[in-house]
Amino acid sequence: MKKRRAEKTGIRLWKENDKKFFVGSMDKFVLFLARTLAVGFLALAWWESLLSVFPIELDRKWLYMPLFAFSALCVWFAGIRGKKKIIPGAAGVILISSLIWKNKNLTVAVLDSLANAYLRVHDEGNVPLLLYNVPVTADVWLGVGIAVVTLPLLAVFSFMLSRDKGKAVVLVLLMLPVFLAAVEGAFPSVQACISLFFTAGVYYSISGKHSGRTVWREAVAAGGFLLILSILSWEAAQPIEAKKENKEGRYFQARAFVETRVIQKVEDAVRTGKEKQHDDNQGENASNQEKNEEDNEKYVDSGQVPEDDPLDMGQGAGTSSGGRPAFLTGTENSNLRNIGSFQPGDGEGLWVVSGTLPESTYYLPLEYGKDYADSSWQTVEPDDKVYAEYSQYPENLSRLMELCKKQNIYNVKDAANFIQTEFEENTVYSYSPGTTPGDWDFAEYFLFENKKGFCVHFATTATLMYRMMGFTARYAAGYSIPVSAFEKQEDGSYRAKVTGEMGHAWCETYDNGWMIREHTLPYTGDNPAAAPPASSSNRAQKENWVAAAAVLVLAAFLFWIHASVRRRQKARTAREYADGRGILSLYLMLWDIAEVAGTPRENSLSGSAFEKLKITLPEISGQDWEWIQQAVQQTMFGKQPPSKEIHERLYRLVMEEARIIQGKLTVRKKIRYRYVKCLPLSF
Repeated sequence: MKKRRAEKTGIRLWKENDKKFFVGSMDKFVLFLARTLAVGFLALAWWESLLSVFPIELDRKWLYMPLFAFSALCVWFAGIRGKKKIIPGAAGVILISSLIWKNKNLTVAVLDSLANAYLRVHDEGNVPLLLYNVPVTADVWLGVGIAVVTLPLLAVFSFMLSRDKGKAVVLVLLMLPVFLAAVEGAFPSVQACISLFFTAGVYYSISGKHSGRTVWREAVAAGGFLLILSILSWEAAQPIEAKKENKEGRYFQARAFVETRVIQKVEDAVRTGKEKQHDDNQGENASNQEKNEEDNEKYVDSGQVPEDDPLDMGQGAGTSSGGRPAFLTGTENSNLRNIGSFQPGDGEGLWVVSGTLPESTYYLPLEYGKDYADSSWQTVEPDDKVYAEYSQYPENLSRLMELCKKQNIYNVKDAANFIQTEFEENTVYSYSPGTTPGDWDFAEYFLFENKKGFCVHFATTATLMYRMMGFTARYAAGYSIPVSAFEKQEDGSYRAKVTGEMGHAWCETYDNGWMIREHTLPYTGDNPAAAPPASSSNRAQKENWVAAAAVLVLAAFLFWIHASVRRRQKARTAREYADGRGILSLYLMLWDIAEVAGTPRENSLSGSAFEKLKITLPEISGQDWEWIQQAVQQTMFGKQPPSKEIHERLYRLVMEEARIIQGKLTVRKKIRYRYVKCLPLSF
């Protein structure tokens, strides 16, 4: 024994430890660096997918640089084990809380910027309104503030990467931008979806790995594979997109079939249901009619609302035209060339009242554009007349006429699609586009030269384009009131206060009645590179493919989660004795297996039921079936349930039968076995 100990010298042990110490330190640093980059780039892709639909007025580099710094902190914190987390965790919470408390303006700027980004799309649709006033804040501090809001997301990403737990939670968080966009009828850009897919793939490939060398090898391999897959997917989609451009092809035929045979029928059914509900509500509303008439005596009927859901416009006592948007005629900006920025007016003293809650944004016109000449609208008070001027346009707008006349437009829907495509491909929304030079027409300068404007630019140009393509159209200016602005009153009616930011202009076309045509693009900032979510028809079609894929992935994920939870519940119920109830659970599981094999279920304990099971599951011997029948009947009718030993024996028998039957099933039946019946997979 002593001789063996003497053979191990201290010098050799010291050298080995020294080498391990050096290699271990480098490996830890490489592992930390890889995890930081993975979390940082994943958070960057997450924000890119969100901002492609809900834009924030911010230089994004000031958001992304702090993201990587905070990613390093979260990765470091996630690597700490046990009670060592308490001190740095508490210090971080105290530090962030104190910074938020001392920088209230920055906190307000961050929250208002995020709220504006979401509510511009959620509440206003295509009407770009600034709902909250954001305090003046430097881009660098605004970016840092938004990055601080991202800390919980970074913490979850870092924890999963180091512990390899919570993959489902991370997947839900990654899909959150897609969920929010889909709810609002939009989808992240194709580039954002690809970047999120790529970074998420690399991120998942290195999760749970604790060797720096292994992490980098896995990351490079996964990145190369995903890059090739992304390129192949993109190239494979090009022929499909080209075929979709053919208006005589199957894509347009299928779309027309869906629109006429499916969507139209659904809309008709919904409309019929609403009319029936409206008739049913007439009796209920009659009792409140007298009270509503008394309350509405102080309101002046606007005369421009649907007959089946009348709204009234009121103006407070002592209020004059101060509530009118500054871009309406009769002001100093009557010539549209003089309009350089969005000036909505104060809107004070105006409100609308409705007997029911409007289903969508309500448009309140204050004037209509009749004749257009020299960048000015000759306007009329709101009415439903169809003037001859609504089909006329200046002959000197040669560029706009050439663009419209060369199109093969057969109906107003085609015209609307063409106008929207032109705007999405060539213009962006801007609150301050600048004035129009004196030698330019307002509409042509907007569409062909400046390429940026707000609602007046879009509405004016759209109205002229409709007229040039042979359709009756009028320019409208007034207010657009979102549904969220309506508040329920004690008498059951809904009332909305009109604010200055609701000032808006839009276009209307006539076809057996006036139809509102909203062509103003969503606000995406003044940078033309920051295009709207659907910046072209091709891009919109591609995003539809991405959206469909996202919906399928989401549905598959939810289906998988549901099946996994049910499978665990069934396995736990069958495994527990529970005073004999586990035996009944195992008997029902045998019937589930038999159903997958093709035998209809029979909910009874009769001899014929057991005979069916014997035939369907011949792997279980006749002697065992007799024993199973006795155990089940004793559980149901005996004074004492069978013993735990009998339950354990039946459990092993059923699990063995499940193992055998799985090997004989076809792919379709395996799917039913695992995800419909949710039967156990391993024992």
